[in-house]
Amino acid sequence: MTPPAAPQPSRRALLRGVAAAGLGLAWAARARVPQALAAPPGPGAPLPLMGPMVGHATPTTCSLWASAGVGARLSVALRRADEPVAAARRLPLVADPEDPAVQRITLAGLEPGTRYAYQLAWNEHEEPGWAGAFATPRPEGTRGLTRLATSSCMKPSFPGTSFELLRAAQPDFHLLLGDNAYHDSTQEELIWRAHREMRAVPQLARLLREVPTYATWDDHDFAGDDTDGTHVGKRRSLRCFRALFANPAYGLPGVPGVFCSFRWNDLEVFLLDVRYHRSPNKQPDGPGKRMLGEAQMDWLAAGLAASTATFKLVASSSVLDSPEGDSWQQFPTDRARLFSVLREHAVGGVVFLTGDLHWCEVRVHPPALTGTYGVPEVISSGIANSKARGFAVLEADTAQDDPVLRVRLLDGQQRITAEHAFLRSALGPSPR
Repeated sequence: MTPPAAPQPSRRALLRGVAAAGLGLAWAARARVPQALAAPPGPGAPLPLMGPMVGHATPTTCSLWASAGVGARLSVALRRADEPVAAARRLPLVADPEDPAVQRITLAGLEPGTRYAYQLAWNEHEEPGWAGAFATPRPEGTRGLTRLATSSCMKPSFPGTSFELLRAAQPDFHLLLGDNAYHDSTQEELIWRAHREMRAVPQLARLLREVPTYATWDDHDFAGDDTDGTHVGKRRSLRCFRALFANPAYGLPGVPGVFCSFRWNDLEVFLLDVRYHRSPNKQPDGPGKRMLGEAQMDWLAAGLAASTATFKLVASSSVLDSPEGDSWQQFPTDRARLFSVLREHAVGGVVFLTGDLHWCEVRVHPPALTGTYGVPEVISSGIANSKARGFAVLEADTAQDDPVLRVRLLDGQQRITAEHAFLRSALGPSPR
């Protein structure tokens, strides 16, 4: 089996190769390289396969992501989970035009509400650790049961057992709410090294290849502790984030960032970017001090006002209220503007999903603060960077007359540390 001739690697690929050299043995122990692709460490040397990862899914499509270096030839054998292996169809992954070290495919022609199995191959070589599965959502707006999980704040030096517990909860999709790696840098080789080390944790690797995963960032995987939109290296960080994940979109035309939205059954998720356009935390408050920037706030307002989903989940890596200096509390004018959207557009069913604090908690922000109904906030943080190693599982049942959103907080011992239930009738105006 001879690897295809690779094109001359870019400077970015060379830097990644140099970074890989120092970590090659550790990586190889967790993600083997096909024998014919093995090479001495150094610039341009093949890296262990990173991935696969299941990304954005719709009722009829699903994104699949992997990274095996410039010139790698990857393919995937796809079948319905109830079909025999021989029924699988083989499809090629294509190099990302923005980063040829990344390979992607959008699997099309899928059936709604159906489970699929896949096997990735590199130069026709397969490994058990490159196999995965996923299920497509039901047609948009279909009532029924939807389960999701949220996590944030993770380091490879912590046990990965909570990732396995999260996967065992069988969520339909998974939200990474920031500090998904701690590179504290905007240097591309350091960013890639940190994410590669994190995704080499076996339990996280299995979760990513079996559960559709969406991501936003926080300070440590943006540029560094408490960093904001004034950071000079933010464009490099954004370029890497776009390459490393498989979200449905990144910002808007002419408005960079990692924010996006997507529908899943009878839910709509709004992933916010609270870093790229953020004003400094210590800037005096006023109309010019922004958490999201004007364009992203307008996008969120329009999306919430137009949404027909029973529950609207707004994902922000920063929490709504914390005196520690890196939350929406330091942006009272912008937070008031955020809540005014719910009031002025009569938007009901909003629940905030946040991270950052290295513990898990459920809060309800009272009408005195929101100007409307009591708005729940589910904080899920520290899955692999805290003593509790907690995460959250949410289950929306929209089939009953009064839909309900149930929340469970769990720790690394699989103990339920808190349970809450929010009836749709208690969360403002009824859906249109």
